[in-house]
Amino acid sequence: MPFPNSVREESLVKSHRRCCVCHEFAGRSANVHHINQEADGGANVLENSIALCLRCHAEAGHYNPRHPMGTKYSPSELRLHRDQWWDHCPKTPEEPIGCGLEISYKRDPSSDGDLHTYWLLISFTNTSMTKQTGFTLDLFFPPKIPIIQTGSEQPVDFLEDGARCQKVVAKSDETIYRDQTIQLVGKDLRSVRYQMNHELYDEPRASTWRMLFNLYMGDLPVVREQRDWIDMHCF
Repeated sequence: MPFPNSVREESLVKSHRRCCVCHEFAGRSANVHHINQEADGGANVLENSIALCLRCHAEAGHYNPRHPMGTKYSPSELRLHRDQWWDHCPKTPEEPIGCGLEISYKRDPSSDGDLHTYWLLISFTNTSMTKQTGFTLDLFFPPKIPIIQTGSEQPVDFLEDGARCQKVVAKSDETIYRDQTIQLVGKDLRSVRYQMNHELYDEPRASTWRMLFNLYMGDLPVVREQRDWIDMHCF
């Protein structure tokens, strides 16, 4: 049997609808997982619940002991992740509950040879209690990365947290209603593309590069996300 609605809701709220393992915002894709499976006697109670994103839920719930690869998530490890995250959330009220960015990329099929071009794809789901009007999204790219744009401001050199980067700004005055998902940056709207080649891929400092994202919207606290640069392309 699934968790009762009251247990699911409390688990999601205590987790800020973020994954208790990777801490990514999961939004409507959040799953409330049994730490100890029902088949093993796990109860449908809050203490046996953990909120997970789709990726971590798949990894926690599907493991082939007959052909083991990697390290299985144990119930004790999941509980430690959950308790650590539940302890963190009340101490960080500046983190907007239920508001986060869905960040991905898509390789342009026109990429040729050593030069690969990627579209940056960013969406936002307004799960706050009110509609929001207008947004400004600051994107901080690592240095040296060629950026191609058609629908946002031109990149400028910038210092963020003491690190040199390229800042790109995407903005709009549109209204985002409660539970509405909008594309902040995409192929057809406020588009941003960037490129990679083997010289950049093998850059000694590339392993430490990060992408930073700051979203300013209406009366919400600033939504801040970051990604390791290695997670922003496949090469």
